[in-house]
Amino acid sequence: MVKIRKDMFSLEGNLIESLLDQENIRLSDTTIPSLDIPEHFNTITFSIDSADNSRKKLKEILYPIKELIDSEEEFPTNLYTGVYEAVLNAYQHGNKYENKNIRLSYKKTKSKDKSLSLEIIVEDQGKTLPKGFLRYILLQREQKNNQEHFLNWYDFSKKEPIGSNNGTGTSFMHASFDNIDYFRSREFGGLLVYLSKSVK
Repeated sequence: MVKIRKDMFSLEGNLIESLLDQENIRLSDTTIPSLDIPEHFNTITFSIDSADNSRKKLKEILYPIKELIDSEEEFPTNLYTGVYEAVLNAYQHGNKYENKNIRLSYKKTKSKDKSLSLEIIVEDQGKTLPKGFLRYILLQREQKNNQEHFLNWYDFSKKEPIGSNNGTGTSFMHASFDNIDYFRSREFGGLLVYLSKSVK
């Protein structure tokens, strides 16, 4: 497993407080930490053109991840959904449906005691985070174990849904994975999301 340093939610009190209600948080802000991709991770870099059927193309791109998850019966069935939603968020919310790069890095580890772990890193090229994003993620973390009621981003932010997007992708991510940490992507300049799941 990657040794995780402090993510953007671990900033000193005054720094995180100053970002909570900021209108558009610029990810180039030097106070937001970055995370380097370990060399031993598999990596896929791709973009989606607005003319593509984005959901169909994503399923094709993510097929190796689906196979990797399906090959281990210990992994819960909802794990792939969490990965899919993380990448869909990068396209819809990070890159704002533009033909920009997304990088997906991943690693499955089986240890000597036969425990399994899956690590996923998703990076986009979005330059800003919308107002309310940090509060929304903090609320997701607080309600992580309440899977009966997923938090809807559009209800939370009082914004109109985009297309068929139902605003619960981040809730699926938090329900599927043990840990989710948020960083600035040093290379892409957008958001980097690290997800990890361990099972015995």
